[in-house]
Amino acid sequence: MSMIEDLIEPFEQDTMRASLDHCIKCTICETYCPFSNATPLFPGPKYVGPQAERFRDAGDHSPDMSLDLCSGCGICTQVCPQGVKIAEINSKARAKLWDERGVPLRNKILARPSVGGRLATPVAGPVNWALGNRLVRGVIERAAGVHRKAPLPRFAGRTFQTWARRHPSPVTDKTVVYFHGCSTNYFEPRLGEMAVAVLEHNGYRVIVPPQDCCGLPLQSNGSFDPARKYVRRLAASLAPYARRGHP
Repeated sequence: MSMIEDLIEPFEQDTMRASLDHCIKCTICETYCPFSNATPLFPGPKYVGPQAERFRDAGDHSPDMSLDLCSGCGICTQVCPQGVKIAEINSKARAKLWDERGVPLRNKILARPSVGGRLATPVAGPVNWALGNRLVRGVIERAAGVHRKAPLPRFAGRTFQTWARRHPSPVTDKTVVYFHGCSTNYFEPRLGEMAVAVLEHNGYRVIVPPQDCCGLPLQSNGSFDPARKYVRRLAASLAPYARRGHP
């Protein structure tokens, strides 16, 4: 980590842990949590978050494997009326869990959508067929822990980046830089094309720099070091445009 990160991380850790004492056990987070409403195996963000955090110690094991069922969507933090950093608490606890037990294969695969996208795009047809086949999904469930009934996105077979490189940009004095994300690039490039069309209709020249994953899936899964590498690469790609004043 850089010197700035060395200074910031302890502050963020203290702020995050301090927020758990603001929890009033209203269970609003559990009401909104998509996972606690889907399976009794996940006791809910209140339990695995601020409630369980009080029993975690730097020198002890993380007490609950139920953390693995948290998707890291962050809805709990958004809806908390007391400002408790529930999702952040869960991510930190999950990082400790993986330090002790190792990151599951499922998390390594699903948390790197750009890697899967680059590999699957040239053979999207067979891959989409395989991911929709019950026998194949059964094998994936046993090997990687992805439930056979869990919905998975379909690869588009083309990328938004490829389209953007070929798309002629209009000449205008207004410029905007577009960060599209992995989902648009590999699964729904048409959404990116429509976003560009709207921006161009409003008089903007749209720049689409080369870009990789933002690292958020890794961060949500508690894999902070790999996430930092993605973030730094992305920042290096976008920073020159920000320095020029482009939004």
